[in-house]
Amino acid sequence: MKSIITGVIPAVLMISILFVSCQKDINSNSKVEGKASLQHVTNLVALQSLLTVDDIQQLILATNPNSPEAAQILSGSCPPTVIYDPAPNVFPRREIIDWGTGCTNKNGVTRSGRIVRNYHDTLANVGAILFERYEDYTINGVRIDGAVRIAHTSSPFEQVYRMTTIDRKVTQPNGDFITYNSVRRVVKRIPTDTHFPGDSTGWYRVTGTQSGDELKAGDSYQWISTIDANNPLIYKFCHFPTKGKMTVVFANNPNQTQWDVDFGNVGICDDLASLSVDGGPATTVTLPLDY
Repeated sequence: MKSIITGVIPAVLMISILFVSCQKDINSNSKVEGKASLQHVTNLVALQSLLTVDDIQQLILATNPNSPEAAQILSGSCPPTVIYDPAPNVFPRREIIDWGTGCTNKNGVTRSGRIVRNYHDTLANVGAILFERYEDYTINGVRIDGAVRIAHTSSPFEQVYRMTTIDRKVTQPNGDFITYNSVRRVVKRIPTDTHFPGDSTGWYRVTGTQSGDELKAGDSYQWISTIDANNPLIYKFCHFPTKGKMTVVFANNPNQTQWDVDFGNVGICDDLASLSVDGGPATTVTLPLDY
């Protein structure tokens, strides 16, 4: 009996040591919850803004492909090839917008790959729905996967679109990624809309929320960004919003939970925003095009 016990104890100890060792290996390979920095939030805000601009531009191309705004979006070194199945203005319809191996517009944004759209009716009609997905699609070298659902929900007083992002994944060349889900309300400017500058066309205002699950440099972040309903983000043909406010709340960061972002109150294109954390002093930052 003694020999059995003395034989079992070392075995148990060895198993325990191996178990602890394995657990340490598992933990060391697990994602670490990161602490957001000013530069991190600046990059995050820039990425959300650039993607929203792209969403609105794709909305314009889907609703008004022959408009001056659409011509401005497509201007550049190599407009995309558009394939219709069946012919244009026949519904239901499938469209493939193909930027090939790379196309840079006059604003310096480079796209490659394809966007595939499926319509059951023209998106110009109230009640119409468009499903959009990506195939090897990149913006400035960043890969976009997932899908977007766009529904035309206008009332007699506003031209409104509801944009729902479904597990859209943004992957950088170094492997860092963010998976997005969002519901946003996009409203096209009308002459009496006080949110916009004076006599202008082609402007859009956006409200809503986005949630993100991010892996950056081995650290994990979970956050929710909310656009202030009283200060919606205003977009035109700029890389970033021209005005408006939003907050970014990091759910897994007990020390710095809320970042406030202010894009200013002027209707001009620039790359500046003001960021403050947990009600602290604001810092003016320059939003990058390369994220």
